[in-house]
Amino acid sequence: EEEEEEEEEEEEEKEEEEEEEEEEEEEEEEGEEEEKEEEEEEEEEEEEEEEEREEEEEEEEEEEEEEEEEEEEEEEEEEEEEEEEEEAEEEEEEEEEEEEEEEEEEEEVEEEEEEEEEEEEEEEEEEEEEEEEEEEEEEEEEEEEEEEEDEEEEEEEEEEEEEEEEEEEEEEEEEEEEKEGEEEEEEEEEEEEEEEEEEEEEEEEEEEEEEEEEEEEEEKEEEEEEEEEDEEEEEEEEEEEEEEEEEEEEEEEEKEEEEEEEE
Repeated sequence: EEEEEEEEEEEEEKEEEEEEEEEEEEEEEEGEEEEKEEEEEEEEEEEEEEEEREEEEEEEEEEEEEEEEEEEEEEEEEEEEEEEEEEAEEEEEEEEEEEEEEEEEEEEVEEEEEEEEEEEEEEEEEEEEEEEEEEEEEEEEEEEEEEEEDEEEEEEEEEEEEEEEEEEEEEEEEEEEEKEGEEEEEEEEEEEEEEEEEEEEEEEEEEEEEEEEEEEEEEKEEEEEEEEEDEEEEEEEEEEEEEEEEEEEEEEEEKEEEEEEEE
């Protein structure tokens, strides 16, 4: 009977060890999923920044008369983006500090977790290097786009000047062909043109106001999305803490069982 009891205890110990190995594999998979989620969030932020810059550049092309005001708005938006990036970096640093503290505690309990932590740190360093390379590439692309836009603006200005010169030549020819008695008709036409220009300017102002309202709505939507992402990150951290507490309880139970076996 004692031999049978010992065999049963050995089988239970094997089963417990298998369960521990399965739990460790699940923890590794969860860590990889969290890293993928963080990478996706960073890519989304980069895409949003690119979209905002493209919109600002389109506004500069459409609104030549209000360049000074648009530049001030762009500077304010850039400052807000920098603040958001700094906040995101601070959050990442805080998360990294918490992870390091947890890793130190786990090192004291089990030596196997040390190897896993080292692998995670290497992956983080590789990801940081990849992010830096991506940022450098994006900066180079933005500079190239700005240069192309400047060249396009210069070409458009030259075309406008040529069109104005052609229009002036045509008007002079018409004036020479017309008689002196048609001066009154020309004055009436000029007044109508001025009225049309005023109407066009009013329409342009209305379009600009609508675009500004759309930009404000987009910024509000982006802020709401960022708040939702922060809440999801907090929920994930709480789940990780609960899992760690369960692991510690299981380890304590194992120690108690070992002590009972020794007794």
